[in-house]
Amino acid sequence: MSLRAFHILLILATLACFGFLAVWAGQRASQGLAAASGACFLSAAAYLTWFIRKTKSPGA
Repeated sequence: MSLRAFHILLILATLACFGFLAVWAGQRASQGLAAASGACFLSAAAYLTWFIRKTKSPGA
């Protein structure tokens, strides 16, 4: 597994954790934590998109 693939895997795991935390906190009426987790989820998704575009292999 390349370093790029491992990094993408870790970002996806982070997205899963933030998504779960946002839903869980929303169900428990902790709106502040849900909003913060949602914001982190969105920023991690934006980072993943940026990272994939930046490291796209030439000729693919």
